[in-house]
Amino acid sequence: MKRGNRSIVSILIGLAGLMVAAADCAAQDAPAAMLPLAEIDRCGIRIVPFVRDSRVVIELQYGVSWDRKTLDRLRGTNGFAELQLEYCVKNSRSEVVWDNRRHEYIDPFAVSDSTLLFYAGLLKRPLVPDDYTIICTLVNLETGGSLRRSRYVHCPELPSPTLYVSDIMLASSVSPGRPAAGSAFAKGDCTVHPYPFETVPRTYPVFLYFEIDHLALKKRSGALYTVTYNLEQHRRSIPLLSRAGSAIGSEYSAACMKTNAQEFFAFDLTHVTAGRYRVRVTVTDEVADETAETGITFRVVD
Repeated sequence: MKRGNRSIVSILIGLAGLMVAAADCAAQDAPAAMLPLAEIDRCGIRIVPFVRDSRVVIELQYGVSWDRKTLDRLRGTNGFAELQLEYCVKNSRSEVVWDNRRHEYIDPFAVSDSTLLFYAGLLKRPLVPDDYTIICTLVNLETGGSLRRSRYVHCPELPSPTLYVSDIMLASSVSPGRPAAGSAFAKGDCTVHPYPFETVPRTYPVFLYFEIDHLALKKRSGALYTVTYNLEQHRRSIPLLSRAGSAIGSEYSAACMKTNAQEFFAFDLTHVTAGRYRVRVTVTDEVADETAETGITFRVVD
């Protein structure tokens, strides 16, 4: 396994009220590693909760992709591709707390000429402690392709004295270093471009990004934690083995002087066959002797 560079930073500054981040195209800040298309004209949505300033923030990550012929045709007409995103968030009393219909117009000349022919966007909203149902629909009005996703999210009371690990975010690239001003994809000292699709090409690395909060600190040495991750077949808890007989995964330790940290790594899928898989990540706080677990499921394609 090849692990990407890590940057251990504090949790991002809290979001006050509704924050709608203008989504910029991944091609405008070209990532170092790119994923090719696995399907033609896809729509993708992922709903990922993170912690920001002791509040749970919901991220709606969405995107569309095109085949080369469609993209060339759009460029030939000097027109714009149009997306429509509809989203609705209801609390435990079935009250709507956040909903909207959003149109975005995409300049086809701003889409990368590399194998990464997709556009990705991101919306953010902090939520008070409660249970929520989130429904999103994304329509590519240029082709008529659409996708609907729903998810139940529990937002706990924070801060909590126990170790917290966020959901895993699939990313097409993670670039350490100071993000561009105003970028919707900025996370601390990293720029993280979401990969919102359910399928991942087998021959290219995929980045997995997650955040840790409520680490215990020692006065002089700070926090010390261990991250263990394994690739498993979907609905089976037995880690997959490589051809050499070792588990497909890794373990590493890290230290920081904060109660929170950002982690990411690249995952090599070239040794697995096409199918549905789950990455399971376990974080152990060595100071407090606490453990928390997270994971993500996706489909690998040839």
